[in-house]
Amino acid sequence: MTPLLSDKDLIAQQLPALRAVLPQLAGAAGETLAVIVAALADGHYPQAMRLINRFLTAQAALVVSEDADLTALRAEIATLQDDDTYTLLRGFADEAAYQAYLAEQCAILAGELEQLYTLLRTLTDVADDPGNATDTSDEEFFF
Repeated sequence: MTPLLSDKDLIAQQLPALRAVLPQLAGAAGETLAVIVAALADGHYPQAMRLINRFLTAQAALVVSEDADLTALRAEIATLQDDDTYTLLRGFADEAAYQAYLAEQCAILAGELEQLYTLLRTLTDVADDPGNATDTSDEEFFF
């Protein structure tokens, strides 16, 4: 496709503006646009059209990017899914079931605490025995 004379005039008018923008562009985009401007300035319009089409295609291409934080978050999710607590909490149908579970765990802990208290009292009673001269403490434990 050969441009009309009016198109050539319009291109010639736009070249200074394009050249002024070139120093602001870095990398491959700046280099490609410099080649396009040179082709237009030299009158190689078919070559310039091909370069413009390639440039626009490259700029419009979809680039898949992987966020570094995304990998870490996926690993953390996998760890949480393997955690028994996560599985347990996911298994509760509603708040009432969760509260019932907590009450059950409190009762178990209270029973274990009572056993520990009984053992502690036994140990302190043995320590308070007058026959044991090595212990002079008169500490009391309250729970």
